[in-house]
This record gives sequence, structure tokens and C-alpha cells, in this order.
Amino acid sequence: RLTAFFGDERSEGQLLGKSGLFQHLDPSKTVSVATPKERQLLTLQVIAGDLNAEYPVVMFQPATCDTLDKGDSHKVHAEKNPRLARSYLCQEETCSMKLDSESCLQTPPTCEQYVDGCPKFQELRKNAGSYFCMATTCSIKDQ
Repeated sequence: RLTAFFGDERSEGQLLGKSGLFQHLDPSKTVSVATPKERQLLTLQVIAGDLNAEYPVVMFQPATCDTLDKGDSHKVHAEKNPRLARSYLCQEETCSMKLDSESCLQTPPTCEQYVDGCPKFQELRKNAGSYFCMATTCSIKDQ
């Protein structure tokens, strides 16, 4: 969703598409615009007194981080933060390592950071810091 907010009620705004008005933006309230299924090039037109400005806007539905192919990377998908879109959305309609690996992936902890304690009669291996866990936290599955 695109959310637009105008701090001055005397301002006007609208999103214009190829065929004209796409969405009027009411200056007295926050307006949410549904993201179209396919990429659209729009123009944000802002009129505030003598100021009349136009800004290009590209709207599209981004892919989610869980669709990013990590290849041979030992990194894992980052935990979602619902308040931070970049923690689970890619920058384009398709994820790529070049654009999205920094925000979508993280280096997992090493086995020496396993905090649940080893099962009875087991202990951490001496070089546990050389082995990565399979997720953002280590678990018994990482044995």
C-alpha cells in the first residue's frame, strides 16, 4: 500500500495514471491506495498554494523475502518484523541476491551460541564456533 499524508489541509494531491485520475488524495486524512497487481507508472501531483509539483511514482507488488533463492549462501532468511517492510519485502517483483540479500538474509549464529543446553551425555564440540545453525536461533535440530 502507498500511504500519503499532507500536513496542510489547503494542499491537494492526486495520483494520475495513463488514463487520468488514479486516486484523489484527501488532504484532511491519511489515504491508503491499494497496490496494483502489475507495475504501474503514475504521477503524484501536489498543489499547495502557488506550488504545483509532479513526482514520478512506480507502484508494484514486491516479492517477499522467503522467495529469495539463497543459492550456496550459508545465510538464513531474516526474522520478519511486521513494522519494518524491508525485513520481509524485496525491492522488486522478484527477489535477487544483489538487491535483497542485505535486508532479507542474515548470518546465522554459530553452534557455540546454542543456549538450550546439550542433551544428557552430550556437550558442544570444541570448534562449535566454526559451525552455523540452520535458522536465526540455534536449536536441537542443529546437532
